[in-house]
Amino acid sequence: MKISSKNTYDKDILNLIKDLSCEGYFTHDFESLGLPLIAILKTVFRTDKSYLGSYLASYLYKNPQLFMNKVVLDLGCGAGVLGLIAQKNGAKHVTYSDINPIAIKNSKINSILNDNGRGVFVTGDLLKPIKKKYDLIIFNPPNIKGIPKNYSENALLREDVLIKKFFSGVSKYLTNEGKIIMPGSTRFDGPMSPLKLAGSFGFYLQELNRDIEQDGDNYRYVVLIEKNKL
Repeated sequence: MKISSKNTYDKDILNLIKDLSCEGYFTHDFESLGLPLIAILKTVFRTDKSYLGSYLASYLYKNPQLFMNKVVLDLGCGAGVLGLIAQKNGAKHVTYSDINPIAIKNSKINSILNDNGRGVFVTGDLLKPIKKKYDLIIFNPPNIKGIPKNYSENALLREDVLIKKFFSGVSKYLTNEGKIIMPGSTRFDGPMSPLKLAGSFGFYLQELNRDIEQDGDNYRYVVLIEKNKL
């Protein structure tokens, strides 16, 4: 997927943006992960069609020790799937946060559909609405470089400054033993990938999982990030 210097996108990316603007729907794609019915509203990231979102959801479901009895933040929550997996499988508390108010509405709907409406829901840009510290922050950021013009594009496109802002400000929202979980892919690994950027901000990074793609040239990964204690 290539993007020109004029911020015009190839057909694949344009189709993804168009898809985010279609009417909402329900999906059963996460039934095997304990979420029988998920609503996805217009402008909200299509987690069921997400290359990294579905992968991370499956990994979290299979590894509840990562969030068991912990206070969790689902940052950029979209439809709330990642937070719901934690919430239904042993997390002490889950906060859902997203810049898109429709995504927060969507997460509330899915929490009611799947978990009796528990959780705290906040709207705001990145870490601005966050007021407490967390044992675990789950963050699946947009991976396609670009300048988003609306909520739909915010779900897919990001300026490099977003990832820098995250790593420069996230420490004060982590408990002493707090950690971050992020997915990534060698498809998108430029200078702003978590693999390359975390260390420059003083974080220690551990790869938890690697999923080799069929072509053998790329792979998806899940990383655990924490403050460097050295």
